[in-house]
Order: sequence, then structure tokens, then C-alpha cells
Amino acid sequence: MRRSIRLTGRVQLAVSSFDLQLRDVGDRQVATLVLTDPDIQRNFPPDAAVRLKLVENKRVEILRFGTLGQGKIDVDVPSPRFQAPSCQIRIARNSAPEGLLLGSTTSWTYKAGDVQDGILQFATDDIHPRIWKLDLRPKEFPIVYFDQKLANAITWATSPIFLAFALPEVIREVFRYIFRNTDASRESEDWMKHWIGWSENMIPGTAMPIGDEDAFEDWVIGLVDTFLQKHDIARHAIAELGEGS
Repeated sequence: MRRSIRLTGRVQLAVSSFDLQLRDVGDRQVATLVLTDPDIQRNFPPDAAVRLKLVENKRVEILRFGTLGQGKIDVDVPSPRFQAPSCQIRIARNSAPEGLLLGSTTSWTYKAGDVQDGILQFATDDIHPRIWKLDLRPKEFPIVYFDQKLANAITWATSPIFLAFALPEVIREVFRYIFRNTDASRESEDWMKHWIGWSENMIPGTAMPIGDEDAFEDWVIGLVDTFLQKHDIARHAIAELGEGS
């Protein structure tokens, strides 16, 4: 196992060292966590606690999987069900000083069966009274949630109505988040690099301004307009809704 030690003293664990599944069992949601890297058991105390942190739409749950030496495989997830949570596995000391974090993975998005992949991901959840909602996560690709009460909710990701009326605002908000969290002194997160690469393909030779808010707002308006024109979004939306007299 390749080990990376943070300044805090805890070990950076590879996400691939664990196999996580969220399953529906009757009317319950169950988290199944299997350790796939035996080096972890050799490198940490057998009484170290194994915990899974789930975060979605401001809801946070910590699931406890016992210890490395006598761990649980299945743990019930408190309702309501998670759809595409941000996940982080943590290994902490049980003996004094109790709770000291020994190792953790980076955060990643668990993709359920209806989560559509890409630089912008889509999922369904109970987000009433909203119909759609953008979830921006520091280290993971953005997710748009559609309310699960919508018929064929996930198909709205390609609806001309969503593309015309909501997606431009999604693009603006994503890049505003990138702008606020980017400067010359630090490297962008991987998901941000993918979005910046997309913008460079959309408007070649026109890089996102850094540090100049007015220039950025002009740039993102031009980016959105170019996207709408390139894909002829307005014409498709009018065809869907009907043309007025």
C-alpha cells in the first residue's frame, strides 16, 4: 500500500482500498463496506474504528463499522435514502487519545444506478419544494438533482426546457464557484480543470479571467451565449413549447 502522510500525521488512504455499496433491502438502505487492501489491517491497530461519512444536500451521517479487527460489513443507513452522497472513510483510534484520526480517504461521490456521469452529474432526490437543485462540492464534480416526484425525472437532464431555462444558470454558478476558489498561488481541483478545459474548447483562446470580477462576469456571459448558439438551444426549446404569434 502506498502511504501518503499529511502534516496532521494521518495517512492518506486510497479509495480503491475499500468496496462500498449502498443497497436497498426491503424498506431499508444498507451500506456494505469491504476492505480490499490487506495492508491496511497490517498498518493500523486492530482496535482502530472504521467510520463512513456520508454528506448529501446538507445532510450528514456517520456510519460506524466496528473495528479493523472485528468489523461489521453491513450497517443500516438512517432514512431517508442517500442517492449520490459525498463519501469519506475514516480510521480512528479507539484507545487514548480516543477519536484521533489515523487515516482517511479523499471524498468521492457514490454513484447510484440513476446517476448520470460526466463533468456535470445528474441524480434524483427528494428536494421539494424545488424541482431542480445544484450541489457544488469542493473536491467532486457538480451534481444537479431533480425532484424524485417528477415523472421520468432523470430524463430532464436532456430536456430542451431544462437546457434553455436552467442549464445556463448552472454553468454560471459552477464557474462562479471556480472563480471564487481559484488564484495564481494554488492549483485547481481536478473537476475544476475538466470544466476549464470544457470552456477552452467552447471559446478557444479566451481563458477564464482570474482575480478580476468584472472581466469574469463578461467572460462567463460570453461562454453561456456561445454554448447556447453552438447547440441551437433556443430553437429546440421553442419547438418544444410552441412558437407564439
